[in-house]
Amino acid sequence: PPAAPSSRNPQDDKAAATLFYFFKDSAPPFQDARAPEQFVRALCETTDEAMVVAQLGKVGGRGIERVSEIVNWPQGFTTGADAESNGRISFQRVVVPLLL
Repeated sequence: PPAAPSSRNPQDDKAAATLFYFFKDSAPPFQDARAPEQFVRALCETTDEAMVVAQLGKVGGRGIERVSEIVNWPQGFTTGADAESNGRISFQRVVVPLLL
């Protein structure tokens, strides 16, 4: 018989894959200002809230480490459109959604 059509949202599959990468123990620290934005966007887009809560709340886990990387971003934050060009993290695209 043919496979049943997937009821999963393709965007959620992409978000889940992105989060899987960032939560892996072997994943490197964020390399540039786009990476934290991709991480937070995936957190907001996934429908697997249980996985997000488990990863962000895991003592000694990568979730807490990722949030710490964002909070301690060495280039700081910006509210301007030039976030990626100056290495700063966009406050609106990263920090605000992370707080929500």
